[in-house]
Amino acid sequence: MEEKIVTIQKTSKKWKKVYLISFFTLSIGFITLLMGVSTENDSTGVFGILLMLSSVVGFVVAKIGAWWTNR
Repeated sequence: MEEKIVTIQKTSKKWKKVYLISFFTLSIGFITLLMGVSTENDSTGVFGILLMLSSVVGFVVAKIGAWWTNR
């Protein structure tokens, strides 16, 4: 009888944390951007955009880090 081969991915919890933190940062940045637009406060809007951009960088770093760890 043949044994079944099961393939698993062992993505580090570190990269999952980075991905999750980036997701929450993106959400907070989007809310901050909406608050800045609704109150016509330019500095709050710019801060929201910068927060969103930094979270996108975090997403990319997490994906590349998970790929690099599992290759």
